[in-house]
Amino acid sequence: MRDPDNRPSCTLIVVIALAAVLLLSLLMSVAVMAASSPSEADCGEALAYGAAGPPPARATDLRCEVGTWDMTTYDVTFRLPADQARSWVADNYPDEEPWTDGDHVLHLEAGFEETSDRASTVRVEVTPHADGTSTVTWRAMGI
Repeated sequence: MRDPDNRPSCTLIVVIALAAVLLLSLLMSVAVMAASSPSEADCGEALAYGAAGPPPARATDLRCEVGTWDMTTYDVTFRLPADQARSWVADNYPDEEPWTDGDHVLHLEAGFEETSDRASTVRVEVTPHADGTSTVTWRAMGI
């Protein structure tokens, strides 16, 4: 016959099991965040993925990133003189109809047939600044 004081209690086993599950969950979350963190991307490649031409020659503050986890997402931002920013959007997406909100931010959303080398959705915002420039915020998403 076993001594009842020599066996581990059920409570201790449950606590250890829950701690192991929580630790595993934390490790998986960290791995997912690391895998999906955006990284620097080639700007020409990023814009081509969203059916746009290269960044304008006068663009400043150019930043291009790619993130991949369950889908590919490219983010590009740059500044241009305001009239050139609007022209860049119109030239690259002539079949799309942009709209403006109350803050004079130009918005555009374009959809494409998704392929492995082209985005299914592109979103563009052109935000004007008091100095006569605009920030173009561009995002392309696909498989």
